Amino acid sequence: MDKSGFLLDLLFETFDQLLGVLWAIESELQSAYDAASRDGTARAGEVRPALDDAMVNLNSSADTLGGAQRLLGHARNALDRLVTDDVPDGRHDKAGGNR
Repeated sequence: MDKSGFLLDLLFETFDQLLGVLWAIESELQSAYDAASRDGTARAGEVRPALDDAMVNLNSSADTLGGAQRLLGHARNALDRLVTDDVPDGRHDKAGGNR
């Protein structure tokens, strides 16, 4: 289980770094979009929709990766509970709460 925990931590940190890269790219694209908006040429009118599309897709990628990172965190917490023998027995009372 130590190896699993290590790998979950490694994945979590890798996802964190990937999120940072996605945000940096999105920031650069936003700067390019703003510059194209100030430009006012016909070329700028062609560039803005492509940049907008790229930013929307990057944002969706970041959201998905962020969700996956949260799930990795939940998996790590579950593994930690298993290692410390802090696992609920799964039985519920009539109200749905744990006994």
